[in-house]
Amino acid sequence: MTTNDLLAKAVQHLSRAAALAADTRASGEALAGQIRLAAGTIPATWAADEKLPSGGDVHGHLEQALACLDEITPLDGPADLPLIAWHVQELLRIAATASAR
Repeated sequence: MTTNDLLAKAVQHLSRAAALAADTRASGEALAGQIRLAAGTIPATWAADEKLPSGGDVHGHLEQALACLDEITPLDGPADLPLIAWHVQELLRIAATASAR
């Protein structure tokens, strides 16, 4: 996969995670907003007619997004790739904490 493909796949997983988070609980909309914000920082292009990944849960899609970002070598990705990956890692931590409540 190319760097743009991996970035686009990460955005797709983040978009799906945000949609799922918004549907899960009243506080989920706040988490969904944070996930959308993270997705918005990723410079990727993907066709609007592409379907979002189906199935899974918020945590799973966040993990998949992080896995896509981790596949990108730092010199091939955007300059803020480590910051984006850290943000997704923090969202994973927040999602895990929220689901434990």
